[in-house]
Amino acid sequence: MRFGGILASVFFAAAVLAADPPTELGIETTYLPDECPAKAAKGDQIKVHYTGTLFSNGDKFDSSLDRGSPLPLTLGVGQVIKGWDAGLVGMCLNEKRTLTIPSDMAYGSRGFGSVIPPNSALVFTVELVGLDSKSAQALREHDSARERFCTTAQRYISPFSFCWGKSCSTVLCT
Repeated sequence: MRFGGILASVFFAAAVLAADPPTELGIETTYLPDECPAKAAKGDQIKVHYTGTLFSNGDKFDSSLDRGSPLPLTLGVGQVIKGWDAGLVGMCLNEKRTLTIPSDMAYGSRGFGSVIPPNSALVFTVELVGLDSKSAQALREHDSARERFCTTAQRYISPFSFCWGKSCSTVLCT
């Protein structure tokens, strides 16, 4: 049984290495938590643990796990390669995915130093370990503003309206 498992792993690895490079982003969810109160969206502050390998031969070129520190980033604003900006959207906290990224959504014809050759497709295993969503941030800002305004305004009039950002709200202070 143990030999069969090892043999199956070898054949699987050989099949992956023999495959043609991807032309489209591949997203495979490998772990989905039971609860998902918020999903990562463009503009969210997130933290990701990852391991990156070359699609062509499986060689690892980078891993946040080796450093023991997740990568912080703002999603969807071009801080990372296009394959990440697209492939991390919709992730739940603690969700794990495998992203298979074509060259044109990675480093393209320029490659990345001596680590990633030009025109290389990449494979990343990623785990979302931190999520500070824009909607959660807006809610915290709203609650903070409500507390400030209610503390002052409740002595004078309630309900009242106030605005923050581009949104206005009517608040009943109790």
